[in-house]
Parts: sequence; structure tokens; C-alpha cells
Amino acid sequence: MSDSTISAMVAATLPLNGEAVPCVQGGTNKQAPAAAFGIPVVGGGTPTPLAEFQTWIDNSHDPARLLMYINGAWVELYRIADDGTLTVTNALVLPGDPSSDLQAATKHYVDGRVSTAPGALIFRGMIDCSTTPPPDYPDADQGDLYVVSHPGQIGGTSGANVLIGDMLLCRVNDTASGSQSGAGLNWVIVQSKVQNAAAGPGTAVSGDFAMFDGASGTLLKDGGLSLDIDAGMAADSDSRIPSQKAVRSQIGGKRLSTDTLAQGQVWIWDVPSASFRAGDCEGRNLLVNPSFDIWQENSSYTLSGTVPKTHIADFWKASAGSSNGRIVSRANNWSGTGNAVSFQRPAGFTDAGRFRLMQQFEELGPLIGNTVTVSFDFFVGANYSPMSGPYVTFYWGGTNGGSMGDIDLRLSAPAFPQVPGSVASASLDAQVAPYNSHSRIVAGPFAIPTTASRTVAVTALAFEISSGDYTGASGVDDRFVISDVKLEVGTVATPFHRPDAADMLQRCQRRYQTTFSGDAPADGLGSNRGELMFRRLGAGTAAEGVYVPLACRMYGAPAVTLYNPVGAGTGQVHNYTHSGDCTVSASDFIGDHGFRITCTGNSTGAAGDWLGVHYVADRRL
Repeated sequence: MSDSTISAMVAATLPLNGEAVPCVQGGTNKQAPAAAFGIPVVGGGTPTPLAEFQTWIDNSHDPARLLMYINGAWVELYRIADDGTLTVTNALVLPGDPSSDLQAATKHYVDGRVSTAPGALIFRGMIDCSTTPPPDYPDADQGDLYVVSHPGQIGGTSGANVLIGDMLLCRVNDTASGSQSGAGLNWVIVQSKVQNAAAGPGTAVSGDFAMFDGASGTLLKDGGLSLDIDAGMAADSDSRIPSQKAVRSQIGGKRLSTDTLAQGQVWIWDVPSASFRAGDCEGRNLLVNPSFDIWQENSSYTLSGTVPKTHIADFWKASAGSSNGRIVSRANNWSGTGNAVSFQRPAGFTDAGRFRLMQQFEELGPLIGNTVTVSFDFFVGANYSPMSGPYVTFYWGGTNGGSMGDIDLRLSAPAFPQVPGSVASASLDAQVAPYNSHSRIVAGPFAIPTTASRTVAVTALAFEISSGDYTGASGVDDRFVISDVKLEVGTVATPFHRPDAADMLQRCQRRYQTTFSGDAPADGLGSNRGELMFRRLGAGTAAEGVYVPLACRMYGAPAVTLYNPVGAGTGQVHNYTHSGDCTVSASDFIGDHGFRITCTGNSTGAAGDWLGVHYVADRRL
């Protein structure tokens, strides 16, 4: 079969330009320009437009340009690269806004529509609410949304508190920037995250308190507890919580006493009265050196039955019953509480007399006419002998020839010489703990009278802890130990607090001052042990002297005793430079604030020599 006439034709050279293309119109053969069939006109010169939307490829430029005839003008649409890539030069603009589903929407229309669509939320940015002062709300329209970047306040200094991540949503168009009281009414704050919110049960009993259900802290249940306003708490129920009024009337099954609380006092359970009573939560300890930290003179004493009293730890004195050989000593680091005082009979000792430990008061104001309570720690040795005590006793009396009275502690019933009286506890043996443990013993309350008789005021007062009488011979560890003694005003023993040792030393020096440092006072202990030193002014046997101001004012003029630091001469000032003792060493001009030391220099001495002497200033009661 041979080719058709058209197929047999030679192919035309493209692109077509002004060529006429055959066509049929109304049943008649005709011709029309190639552009009429949508074929672009190609050329460097501007073609004559035939109709709207005719296209023209202008190849007079590099790259070539594609234009379209629109509204009486050629409009460049694309540029055509050598590889055929089209670059938009002038996008077609859709006139107006679309009004039907078949119309396309421009970018301008879409952008504008997002900001005006009803109910649209528009994120506008972050707000730092941690600044000072806090920020106001910004200018905004309905749907504007901000997120808090730093926690703080929004709406000025009186604004709302917000956390990081909270959202600020404007609900009214044309809202101006302002404070919480102004612009804040047009904003809503949305919490970003609610943590640990608790959810309740479906049902509950009206009036019951809520209770957590499980350990999550996010579930609640009916607690089964309700408020009880009955002052008598007659229901005696575990499911009712008493009101303040009910608690005030009755606590722990017992009513409060009629005591009136003073400043700093609390309600304390009082076993003897079976009621809550007023008392200090930390009563002032009226004793000096209550932990036995200060032992200026010595740390161990062998007591004598012929001596009325033996001064031991500062402010304390002891007695030995009727026989010699008993030991009182310092117990170091006892039971982890610091120092204590230990009392011990030698092994095989059969004397039944009691130990006595006493402190005598010079300031009676806090005690006279008051009710006081005593407490102390008590520890017994492995061979502690049964005895009737311990006991606590207070003794009082008048002056003795104008001076503070004193007690002979050896007596079975010690007493002040003038207008004596006393009050003692019953035996406290029921409170004594067994060996290897210590107990806190409480004694009292004791009523200290304002007078010892109808006419004579109490001017002397002493406090004693005694062992009680022994039975049987003592074992190897027959000791008992006392520490942390407390004497306080009131009927309740409050916890013991150990005082500062430096403060206690200063108080102890009111009765006893010495240059010895823990040594028992004696001549010839050696140099550089705390002795007082001063320089000679003269030579040979010239008189020398020095005035000694005391560390603190003492309880009256003390008895002063001098000790030779190096030589054997009793109480003589020693010359260190020429290694000789002075003579006629003495003290005078003694007062509560100081005293003078005088001596006759040794014959070999010279001006500028160093002299030294120990002293003890004793005003102990």
C-alpha cells in the first residue's frame, strides 16, 4: 500500500512562523496562520497579534523569551534556557477574590484569609515574664497567641502569675496593650501542664475529710474522719478529729491544769498530777559547772572521814562518811557526754556511810520561795553495792556571824549552824538503771521556803546528791558516776544542755583562781607551768613586789597562798635568773579584785632578774 499524499510530503522546517496552515471552515477548504492553532510565533521582530492569548517566542534575546498577548499588550511570561528550563518572569494574576469552589485563590487572598478567619489561632511569639517590672499584655486581636518563655507575672506588678509554657490568648479584637486590671480582661491564660492534680472518688460522705489513696498523691478518697466540736469528746472515737475548743478543754484523756502559761512556756505532761501543766521547754540550769568540766585544782581526791568537806570539781564539794580511803575522781569522756564525777569505795570496804556531793549557792534569788526540780545522769559499776539511795536534799539556814554558813558534810544529817532546815526526796533507787546503761534520774519538785522561821530569812542554801547508806562489803567496781546535773525552777525536768566550758571557767573563777594548770597546788613542780613572772627593780636583798589583778571579781576577799615554782622553800618567790629563792614572800592588800605579792630579794639577785611564783586565791564555800 502506498503512502498517503500527506505522508509523502517533505517535512516542514520548524518552528512555523508566518506560514499558512490549511483547514476546513464551513465545509470549505481554507487557510489560516499557524498562530491560530496555538503554535507560537518565533522571531526577533514583534508579530502582528491575531487574537487574545496568542503566544510569541522572542529569540532575539539570550535566553529566549515566551510572551503572551493579553489585553492589547505582549506580556513576558517565561524565559527559556538552552536546556529547556522555564523561569517565571511574570506570573498570571487572578483578578479579585474567588467566590465559588471552582475559582482559584491567590497567595494574597490565602494569607489575608488566615488572619481574618473566625476562630483562627495565630502564634505571635514568646513573652519573658521574669523581668522587673513584669511586662504588660501586648496589642492584639482575637486569636493572637503568645507563649511564656520565662515564668513570672503578666499584666504589670499586679498581674497574674504564669509559668513557663503557659499560653496567653487574646479573645477581643483591637485590644490595646495594658495591665491586668485593664487589658487583662480581654485575655485568657491557658496552663501548659497541670502536675500532680488529685482526683476524687465518685461519692463521699458529706463533712468527711479527704485522704490520699495510695502513694501517688494524685488520688483522693473519703478519709472516714470528721470534725468533732464536742468539748468533752464523749464519743471517744477514732474517726473524729477534735476542734481547737475540744483540745483546749481536754488533752490525752486528761484536762489541762489551771496553770497560766508564761512567756516561753509550754504544756508538759506531769505524771504526779496526771495533767498537763505549764513549764519551760528549756529550763535555766541554776547550777555552776553542772557537767564537771572544770577541775582547776586536781582531778582525783582520797577523802578523809575527819575532814568536814573536800573541794573537788569547781563549785562542788564532797564528803567521805566516817572512814578514810574513799575515792572521788573525774571520769573523762563518760558515756559520750564529756566529764563526770565518779565515787568509789575500795574493794572490801565495809563502811556503810554515804557519799555526799554538794553545791552551795551565793545567789539565792532564783531559788528562795520557788518550786524546783532536779535531774541528773546516773551510772553504776559492775559491782555496785545495794544501797538505799540515791537521794536529793536541800538545806537552808541563816548567816553564821555575818558570814555565809557552812555545813559539816560528815554528819548523818548535815545542817547549817543557824536556823537550819531541809527537804529531801524519797529514795530514787527505782530509777537506777542496771550496769552498762545510764539513767536520767528526776527528783522533786521541792518547795524552797522564803524563811527558815517566822523571823529569820533564809540566807544560806545548799543542794546535795547523796548515795544512801551502803550494805555489805564493796567489790572491785563499786563505783557510781554522776553527770549533767540540772536544777531548774518548775515542776518538770526539761532536757539537759551542756554549757560552754569557757563560760563555766569564768564563773568558777569567782570562787577559785590559780596559776596552776590542772596540777594540785604544791611547791617545786618545775618552771614554765603557768606561774606568775615579773622583773626585779632592785638588787641584792632589796624589797620587791607586784600587784596581781584577778581574772574576775571574786565572792569576797579570797585566802591567798603562795607556792615556789622551783625551789623547796615553802611559798617563796623564786629568782630564775640567779637560781635562788627570795625570802619573806607574802601577800597583802587582798580584795575581791586583786592582791599584792611582796618579798625580800635573794642576796645574789640583780635588777632586771626574772622572778616567779604560783598563787591560789580561794573563796570557796
